[in-house]
Amino acid sequence: MSQTAANKTISTLWDMSVPLRVLVLEHTTADAELNLLELQRAGFQCRAHVVGACAEVLDHLKCFHYDIVLADY
Repeated sequence: MSQTAANKTISTLWDMSVPLRVLVLEHTTADAELNLLELQRAGFQCRAHVVGACAEVLDHLKCFHYDIVLADY
């Protein structure tokens, strides 16, 4: 599938003018940044929180609403 076709599919599933609220569970900063970079390259505006431990995830889920959670576990 071409990148153009992929972006058209994404834009029909998500209002690309609305930031994607992302929780990233990743203990390596570079890997977290790479995940967010790929979402941005796909056309998403991201509002992200990056945490490094499972306990932090639970705290964040109590306080914030997310559209997607990316976890390396």
